[in-house]
Amino acid sequence: MLGLRSMQAPLSPPDVLTLGQDEESEIRIQPAIQGDVRHLDIRIWRRTPSGLAPTRDALVLDRSDLEAVRRGIGELLEVSDGGKQVARIVLDMGDSRRLRAETEPFGTRYVAHLGFWQRSRDTWNADGAGIVLGADLLVPLQKALRRFLRWLEMPVQDATQEIPVVLDRPESWPRPGADWLTVEQRRVAFHPRGVRITCALRDGEQGHRISLRQWRREDSIWVPEEIAIELALADLDTALAALRSIVTGDRDEERLTLADDSFLTLRLADGALTVLHDGQPRLSVPDSDLPRFGRALAEGWALLLRAVPREERAGMDDEALLEAAEEEEVVLAPPEPLAPPVPIGREPGHGEITVFEESIHIMDGNGHAITLPAAVLDRVVRGLEDLYSLQRSQSRVGPMLICDQPDCAVYGRIGTSTRPNAVEVRVWESPRESAAVTIDRSDLDALIDALRASLRLLDLAEPEPSTAFLVARSMQPEPEPEPEPETESIAEPPPEAVPATVPLGDLVLETVRLHLDVEEQQTLVVRHGETVVRLPLPGLSGVLSDVRSLYYDAVRGRRGRTVQAGPTTIGIRNQGTTLMVDLQDGADGPLSFRASEVPAFLDAMRAALDDI
Repeated sequence: MLGLRSMQAPLSPPDVLTLGQDEESEIRIQPAIQGDVRHLDIRIWRRTPSGLAPTRDALVLDRSDLEAVRRGIGELLEVSDGGKQVARIVLDMGDSRRLRAETEPFGTRYVAHLGFWQRSRDTWNADGAGIVLGADLLVPLQKALRRFLRWLEMPVQDATQEIPVVLDRPESWPRPGADWLTVEQRRVAFHPRGVRITCALRDGEQGHRISLRQWRREDSIWVPEEIAIELALADLDTALAALRSIVTGDRDEERLTLADDSFLTLRLADGALTVLHDGQPRLSVPDSDLPRFGRALAEGWALLLRAVPREERAGMDDEALLEAAEEEEVVLAPPEPLAPPVPIGREPGHGEITVFEESIHIMDGNGHAITLPAAVLDRVVRGLEDLYSLQRSQSRVGPMLICDQPDCAVYGRIGTSTRPNAVEVRVWESPRESAAVTIDRSDLDALIDALRASLRLLDLAEPEPSTAFLVARSMQPEPEPEPEPETESIAEPPPEAVPATVPLGDLVLETVRLHLDVEEQQTLVVRHGETVVRLPLPGLSGVLSDVRSLYYDAVRGRRGRTVQAGPTTIGIRNQGTTLMVDLQDGADGPLSFRASEVPAFLDAMRAALDDI
């Protein structure tokens, strides 16, 4: 039965003002009254599977804070050229409090961060998370704050009005928020401040179950408890009903019999709910978080409902399940992939690509993963082809911006601090959150082919490959053919001894013996295509030291000096912006290679000398 009663309430504050930031988030300015104090709550709201939900990124302003924010925005706009340059201002407010406002680049645009700092002894600590918004919203925010100045200055009135209040109405669990609940494909994590409980889906011999497990904090990490509570679908449904009766204040303790004949007790005492399994405490939740804990169990119930086949739903009516799912606003099941995962590269374990209806999921061989919206896939393909073209002339590339969207900025680079031959693709979903995958440079063309196949699977237009990419790919060496199986043949005379060779990129060092009329002299032969240069071995160690000094001088900008090795002249010259090494020993053209290969060239020559 619904009942109505009247209560005294203050006159309502101004309406909530919303500033649209992008498709996935918005900024809400909420005026509120707490006791006899007026304040503004400026908060970022992000889109979740159940709709927009508030985050912890917020500013709570009183009259003095509001004036400081308006002044700080004005100064920040002035020093950052209207939010188009990197800048930072610090505004001291007295009473050991200050406002810090700064702009920083994010892709091809700029974002602004506003936050308060409080002095504690000899250090400054952030007072809250602050907010991060697009720099183009600074001016609209400054104008919007001006509208609430007069309202904040007004004293709280004693005049009240009669408003109807609905009592005894069953309320549904609160919607999930980004700061206390995370819903994944096979797990729900309930993590308000100081509490962490997971609801994980388990498949066993007794059917599908939800495993409830408490986590405890040790030092700076969360550690799971050893024993969890396993609940079937009917058990979880009964536990939700019992929790609702405790939240509404009907009872302080509920005792349930589970499907495996064990007992579950929910007891509210001393400001916390304790969940006992066969008399042993397993979970503990503060009473202030009970409604949100109910939402976590409801999300776990929905997760289990999607996994349990019809034959396991014993004792439960399907229509009742559907009605309950609709009442609890169950999140829809994650989308199914359009095709089996496609491997990346020629070797197994190098990663894979999974295509969904609206996104592409890429996982590397280390288990790291990124998700790309289908709308940006063509730009990512073009950017990776540009990386592929640049690797022919540069050993390291990037980071290079491939795609810039409000919720998806993609960067690519070749060469990391630990893997010079790796290609990294990083996706930024916000100025603070990013994910990356790393593949071998030899698998970059396979990644591009897999992404193009994903475009065809999604029935999206493929971008035309650039000329530079086609040229770079045509210069890629063909894989060596498989050796033919050996067959018996007539014995042939043994071939002449094959000279020892040391490959170095496009160069080959070869040690041979030249037979002269008077004596036998050993010579080091360097081949590059049809060009051959011979270096006499006597005194070659000193020549190598001179070549190393010649290389260091060229790097410092000193060029023009040469080194003589018998009949061969060694020098370094400029070819455009690239340094080239020339070895000239006669009328034929010089043998040339990049100066960046000099260290490896000298190491290979010393290795050849050591083998002699």
